Amino acid sequence: MIVLKSLGAVMVGFMVMVVLILATTPLFVRLLLKDPSQRPTPPYLAVNLLTGFAFAGLGGWIVARLAPAAPHWHAVGLAAIVLVLGLATAAQGGAVRAGQPQWYAWILPFIGAGGVVLGGFW
Repeated sequence: MIVLKSLGAVMVGFMVMVVLILATTPLFVRLLLKDPSQRPTPPYLAVNLLTGFAFAGLGGWIVARLAPAAPHWHAVGLAAIVLVLGLATAAQGGAVRAGQPQWYAWILPFIGAGGVVLGGFW
């Protein structure tokens, strides 16, 4: 039963991050890009990095609160998932094909994982 609660805590933390990012990205595109097909501007990338860090922090905080035991390790586990998925995405070049700079694609997983850890230890 504890394993299921642990998996559930990590899943909820991850889903909170995903839903918040998916819900706010169109808003940031509308506010910060005149044409959604144009290359991302520095303000747009900065807002994405800051909000991604904040949403990851919230995901880490949630996973730590829902964890049945060892809350910090649950946050570290979620951070590892974020890091591995983000690095795999960067390696596939999806962000670059979407017009984002290559540095952004590679730094984003570390920003997300750092936010999760910070939120989990808060």
